[in-house]
Amino acid sequence: MASRTIDGPGSGLGPLVPGKPRPTPIRRGRPKAPIPKGLAASLAVFLLLSVMLVASRPAAAVSGTLEVMYDQLHWPIALAFAPDGRIFFATRYDGRIMIIENGTVLSTPFYQFDHFGKWHDQGLLGLALDPSFPNEPWVYAYYSYNETVNGPDYNRIVRVQATGDTGGSMEVLLDHIPTGVWHIGGPIQFGPDGKLYAVIGDSYNAANAQNLTSLAGKVLRLNPDGSVPDDNPFAGNSSVNPYIFTYGHRNNFGIAFQPTTGDVFVTENGPTCNDEVNRLIPGRNYGWGPVGFAATAGVCPSPPSVNDTNQDGPDPVLPLVWYTPNIAPTNAIIYDGPNFAPWHGDMFFGTWNTRNLHHLHLAPPLYDSVVSDDIVTTLPDTDLGGVLDVEVGLDGAIWLTSQTSIYRFYDTSPLPIASFTTSPTRAFPGDAVIFNGSASYDPNGSIQSYAWDFGDGFSASGVVVSHTYSTYGEYEVTLVVTDFDNLTGSETASIRVLALPSALFAFGPPRPLEGASVTFDASKSTDPDGNISEYRWEWGDGSDPSLATRSVADHTFAKFGAYLVKLTVTDTDGLTDSTSASVRVFAPPSAVFTFSPASPHAGQVVTLNGSASFHPDSQIVSYEWDLGDGSTGTGPIVQHRFSAAGSYLVALTIMESEGFTATAYDTLSVNASYPPVASFAVSSALVSPGTEVTFNASQSTDPQGSILAYTWDFGDGTTGADMTTVHAYPDSGA
Repeated sequence: MASRTIDGPGSGLGPLVPGKPRPTPIRRGRPKAPIPKGLAASLAVFLLLSVMLVASRPAAAVSGTLEVMYDQLHWPIALAFAPDGRIFFATRYDGRIMIIENGTVLSTPFYQFDHFGKWHDQGLLGLALDPSFPNEPWVYAYYSYNETVNGPDYNRIVRVQATGDTGGSMEVLLDHIPTGVWHIGGPIQFGPDGKLYAVIGDSYNAANAQNLTSLAGKVLRLNPDGSVPDDNPFAGNSSVNPYIFTYGHRNNFGIAFQPTTGDVFVTENGPTCNDEVNRLIPGRNYGWGPVGFAATAGVCPSPPSVNDTNQDGPDPVLPLVWYTPNIAPTNAIIYDGPNFAPWHGDMFFGTWNTRNLHHLHLAPPLYDSVVSDDIVTTLPDTDLGGVLDVEVGLDGAIWLTSQTSIYRFYDTSPLPIASFTTSPTRAFPGDAVIFNGSASYDPNGSIQSYAWDFGDGFSASGVVVSHTYSTYGEYEVTLVVTDFDNLTGSETASIRVLALPSALFAFGPPRPLEGASVTFDASKSTDPDGNISEYRWEWGDGSDPSLATRSVADHTFAKFGAYLVKLTVTDTDGLTDSTSASVRVFAPPSAVFTFSPASPHAGQVVTLNGSASFHPDSQIVSYEWDLGDGSTGTGPIVQHRFSAAGSYLVALTIMESEGFTATAYDTLSVNASYPPVASFAVSSALVSPGTEVTFNASQSTDPQGSILAYTWDFGDGTTGADMTTVHAYPDSGA
C-alpha cells in the first residue's frame, strides 16, 4: 500500500503507516543546557522511579465502543455541534459546509466557498459556531483563498450568517494569512473567554514562526467580530501583529480548552521527530524557527532531544509531552461531557500516522501536567486515513472524523451496582434503621465511596449507616456508589416508617343495668398512615370475644358487677393497639309493698308497708308514696285513711344510694262505710234513787264488722263505757 501524507517533506504528520500503531513513548522537556554525567544518571534514576510510580496507579477502567455514524464522505475535516441538535461539518477539498439534521446529511450545502484553494495542505480547514448560536447566527470558517485564477493564495478567517439551514452573507474577519503548500494549520475554536482562536502553521518557512509581524507559525486570538481583543498579549505594540497570542510554532493541528482553568492546549507536528502537546502561555515563544529547522533537516539527531525543535527565540516553553517517532497529532479536546467520568478534565487528540485517539490524563486541580498517556481507540483497518477532527458531541460521546467517515466513540464502561438492605424491615419513628450497602459491587474494580440520601433531608456516607426517622411516612432512600474510576451507580428504594394505630372507645349508657344492651363505639380510633381493618372486643364477663370490621358493637351483661372491657384494633399493616376501660353494670332496685287491712272501708286506717323493697348491692335511701287520692307519703311504712270508697292506684318509688329508682304499683279497693246499730236493755225501768240499774248493749250490732267502743249518757249528766255498765241515779226523776 502506498504511503499517504498530509504534510510536506520532513513533516511531523509523516507517512500513513497501515496496521497497528507503534509504541509512542512520552518524552518530557529537559533543560537546554548540557547536563553533567553524574546529574544525568541521577535524573535517569529519578525518571525511572517516576515512570514506575505513574505505572503503579490503577488505570481508569473505562471502556468505549467506536461506531461509524456517517460514511462515504469526502474529507470531513471539522465538526461543530449546534445546541439544536444539528451537526455542521466542513469538507476539506470541496470547500463546503454541510449539515446533518435528524440523522441525515442534507443534500444542499449550507455554504459553498468560491475562489477556493485546495493544493495539498490547503482547503477548508477550520469550522466553529458562535458561542451563542443560533441566537447569534454566525458560522466561522478558516480556508484557503485564490484571489485570481493564477494569482496569490492566502488563508482567511470568515463568518457566514445562518438562516435556517442556509448560509447567507459572508464577512471576512482576518485576511491575507500566509499560506503555502504545507504547514498552514487549520482548526479554529471559541474559548471559554468567548474569543476565537486560530492555529496557523509556518507556511513551510521556519523563520515565520519567530517573525512577530507575520501571522504564520502562530496561535491567533480574535474577537467574534474579527477585531483585536484589548487583552491580547501584544495589543498596542506597534512592532508586533496584535492578533498574536503565542508564537514559535511549526504546524499546529489541534486546539483545546480546559474549562476549569481556562488554559489553552495545542498539538504541534514536528519534522521527522518531536511531535508536541503544548500548554499555551499568552505572549510566550514555543521555540520553533530556523535553528531548529536546520538541526532537524532531513533526519532528527540521535538520540532525540526535546531541545532539537525548541531552540529558537527567547526562553522557549517546552512541551508537556513530545513524541518520537512521529504520530502526527491532529485536533484535540478537553473532555467535559456527561459520560466517561474518570476522564473529566483530561485531554484527547487524534493522530494521523497511527490513526489513534490518545488520552492524556492531566493532574488536577491545575491540569497542567501529564500523569499518563494511553490509546483508547484506533480507526478500523478499512479506513485508509488517520484521525482528522476530535470533538465532544451533545450526547457526551467523543466524535472523530477521517477522510471518509464520521465516528462516534461512546462510553460502555460497566457501572458499579448499588444494592442495599434495611433492618428492621418494619420501622417506627424513633427507631434506629440500619442501611447496609455491602451487597453493592463494581464489575471491574472496587467501590470507593457510598453516599446515602435518606429522603428526609438527611444524608450520610459509609458502607453501613444508621438513621432515625422522626415522623412516620414513606421515604425514598437512595444509595449512590462511586468506584475507583469515578463511575457511579445508584439504587433507590422506598422505606415506610410506620405509625401505630390508636385504640379509643366510649360506651353508653354510662351506668348500664344488668340485662340491658350496652353500645360500645370505637369510631374515634385512628390510624395515621392507613386504615383500621379489625376491632376485637373482650368483654371481661367470660363470654367469647367479638371480632368485627365495624367500629360499633353491642353487648349485654347478664349480672351486675365491674367488668374490664378491652378493645384491640388492627390496621391494614397488621399493627395493633389496645385500650381497656372498666364498665360497672348495676342491678336495678326492687320496690314491693303491702296493704293492711287488705280490704279497708272508707275512713278506716290502712297501713302501707314497703319495707320488703330491696337492692342487692346498695341501700335504699328514700321511699316516696303516691296514695292515689292526691295524698303522698314518705318512709318505708305509712298509714292513711281513705275517706271514700273506691279503687286507688297506690305507687311506691324507691331510690337506692347510686340514684337508681324502682316503682311498684298496686290497686287498693276501699269499701263503703255503714254505721253500727245500738241496742241495749235495762235491768229495771223503775227504781228508787240510789238503786243500781244495769245497762246491757250486747244486742248492738255492726253490719261491716265489730263494735269497737260503747259510750253511755245516763241522762243525769253522767256517762259510762263498756258494753255492760251499772249506774245509780241519786235523785228521783225520769
